[in-house]
This record gives sequence, C-alpha cells and structure tokens, in this order.
Amino acid sequence: MYKFSYLLFIAALMSCGNKNSEKDNSQDSAKAKQVATVQSSGKVVYGKYGCTASSYKNGSVEYSPKGFFTITSDGTYTYEGFEKPRTGTFTEDKDGNLFFKDGYFDGGKAEKIDRPNKFFVTFPANPDNRWTAGLVEDK
Repeated sequence: MYKFSYLLFIAALMSCGNKNSEKDNSQDSAKAKQVATVQSSGKVVYGKYGCTASSYKNGSVEYSPKGFFTITSDGTYTYEGFEKPRTGTFTEDKDGNLFFKDGYFDGGKAEKIDRPNKFFVTFPANPDNRWTAGLVEDK
C-alpha cells in the first residue's frame, strides 16, 4: 500500500509539472513566433543598439563595450561613443542590412546576422575589426 501511495504522489507531482511546462512551452513558442516574424521580415527595428568589440587574447575572448547608436525611422543615426555624439544617415536594403553615410560609421555597413535585432558592424574608421550590435531599447 505504501508503494502505491508513493507512486500516486509522484504521478500527481509530475502532472502538475507538465501543466506548468505546457503553459511555459506555449508562451515560449509564441515568443519564438514573434521573434521569427521580426527576423524574417527584413525590416529593422528602430531604436538604440549597444556595440561590443571582441578580441582573442591570452587564450580567451575579451569583450569591450563601444558605445551605442540609435537609428530612427527618418533615416538618421546617432553614434554615442564619444563625448560629443556623431550623427549621419543610413539606408536599408531588402535584407535589413544598414549602409551608413556621414557620421562616425561613414561608409560602413551593419550586416544583419542570424539572431533577431543583431548586426555585425564594419566601417572604415575601424578597418581591422567588426563589432557586434544588439537592440537594447526600441522606439
């Protein structure tokens, strides 16, 4: 009788966990669908993107923050990595890549990568490196 009661108790616990995990799974899948929609649309999410440089040193990868840039729907961007922000313009191609003109990123490109709202940023003022930029605040 003790084993049977114990098994019923375990089965009850497992069913409670399954209900919660089903709820979590449905929420997760809804979020995944939303992210996939944003990513596959090719459209850029306007807002503030944080920039990070990575380098390999002494057997490990080091990450260095490199400021922020904000892109707006009117085709302008502002890079806030210096005491005085620098402003320029950008265009977007059908794949969601950005091409910069004027400002700090003049002649550069922000190439969309396989993660939502993330870019690899390359530009002439930083010829040997690329930065990773990710959305930190949308507008």
